Amino acid sequence: MFDIQTYLQLKGELEVKDRPESTKQVDAEGLPESIHGVEVESHCESTEQVEVESHPETPPLLPQPSRLEILPAELRSQVLSSLTSPDDLWATIHASPVLYQQYRADRKNILRHVMRNTLGDRVLVDAYAVLKTSPLERPPDLVVDLAVRQFIETYQNQSSQSLSMSSKYTMADLLSMAAFYSSTIGPLMEKIPEKLLHDLNSSLQLGHLTAVERTRIIRALYRFQLWCNLYGDRDGAVPGDEPDDGLDMLVDFFEVFEPWEVEELSCIHLFFVHMYGWVIVDLRCLHGYGDPWPPHSSWVPVDGTLLLLRDRTTPQPADHTARVSEYRNERLNGLVSRGLGFHLAVMERNITEHHEELHGMIQPPAENAAYVNFISDALSLATQKRRLRDMGPPRRDEAQTRGDPMPFRGDDEDAPSAAWAVMWKGRYSNKFGQRLPLRLKTWGYVFWDERRLDESRGRKAVLRAMQRHLWPTFPR
Repeated sequence: MFDIQTYLQLKGELEVKDRPESTKQVDAEGLPESIHGVEVESHCESTEQVEVESHPETPPLLPQPSRLEILPAELRSQVLSSLTSPDDLWATIHASPVLYQQYRADRKNILRHVMRNTLGDRVLVDAYAVLKTSPLERPPDLVVDLAVRQFIETYQNQSSQSLSMSSKYTMADLLSMAAFYSSTIGPLMEKIPEKLLHDLNSSLQLGHLTAVERTRIIRALYRFQLWCNLYGDRDGAVPGDEPDDGLDMLVDFFEVFEPWEVEELSCIHLFFVHMYGWVIVDLRCLHGYGDPWPPHSSWVPVDGTLLLLRDRTTPQPADHTARVSEYRNERLNGLVSRGLGFHLAVMERNITEHHEELHGMIQPPAENAAYVNFISDALSLATQKRRLRDMGPPRRDEAQTRGDPMPFRGDDEDAPSAAWAVMWKGRYSNKFGQRLPLRLKTWGYVFWDERRLDESRGRKAVLRAMQRHLWPTFPR
């Protein structure tokens, strides 16, 4: 195999050559735009020639190919296939016409390997599910509950066969997944982990994420987007098709995952809820904007309908305050359900320079508010108790009842994190959602490796939060 150190050394030789600047933009065929349609020969001919002044008859010298470019074709393909992100692939083939032609000759195989290197086989299934439920790809009937259940069953089967799934992706699938990673997931990974860790200990520097930490956070981001695609955008819903109180979502969607994986998704959800809470506060306090959803001049749900309260003198129901609180919660959750692309756009705008634009962006359409299913509803204590009462205990509750051992055996993306093992004293637990402390989710407790948990004093934070939350039943 071609080791990464050798690749980096050879890639360095490419970067010092006289090449065009690299770009992250990719066209429909997966090629950097600036070299699309340009033949290698003509590209090479356009390279400036260096004249030798020592003798007028001396022929001009052409740039010498790098050691990477003179490798046999099989090794060049192997080098490209070993890259660990789509952005690295685009930059590398842009730097060399030779490697560009190598990519063209075997692009599906190369891109498939790069995406496997980037995400891993299991998370690649999540990325594929996000692609197939995106507004541009999903079938029209996917807003119907039965179609959602059928899709989730297919998703479960693909997850169990993740090792063989990558060979079934088309070139269009791979290009779309690579584009979403480069445009959305990658930029979010540069922002969210540091903010989460800062919430636990503001003095800590994030440094480099380990491979396991990175996989956990990326997995949660993709599954959050999958939830947005399936439940957040109800464009095809009609009046009378309002979702229930979250029981179907709990059973159909969240019980597909292990409890610590549900907590991963819940941490990402809470991160965005808090983000918009602070955006609203900043807009009001720093720039004098009014409440974006003022209860005295907006549509407020009353007795299953939307009542327009024009001013504070309008007669109000006795439980008006509670209904306004519910209305504001729906609006906030409606914002959160817009998906990762929207959230990234908000995060990239400075509130001082773009406050007018942000104020306009966070205005959710009232007509869609009734058709959004909320994660908080599905993971609430009330919904989980109703699930026990109406449908019996989930399958995973049996392991919890038996007290099956689940000790921490090292950091592994397919096993619970060190914080989870500390929380449950090395025993299996199927608790998640509102059954666990909210404070732990604000710093993404299930994402971090054992070393980072100890360096950040997160172990003590977990024990302290659990003792307060479950006292006096928490094991000491």
